[in-house]
Amino acid sequence: MGTVKKLATDTVVGLVLPDEWDDDFENIVAVVIDGDDGETYRVSREGVGKRLLDFADLWVEAVGTVEEVDGELVLTVRRFSELDERYAEY
Repeated sequence: MGTVKKLATDTVVGLVLPDEWDDDFENIVAVVIDGDDGETYRVSREGVGKRLLDFADLWVEAVGTVEEVDGELVLTVRRFSELDERYAEY
């Protein structure tokens, strides 16, 4: 593993997007959050983050720890909630 820099505990609001699929391209195995702050956060598969696999293409508010790993922002999610569909209009 390369350089890891813990940035902060933060709240990230954004759209959950598929990032990786299994070998058969049937199941999502990794997601990112396209944040409303203009950043993209790779979601760690640790803990609660793996539950976000079921929320692809939905808006969420996620609370967790953001780290910079090899130049990428990685979010380890402690908790999250789905946002109302109307949020996507903003």
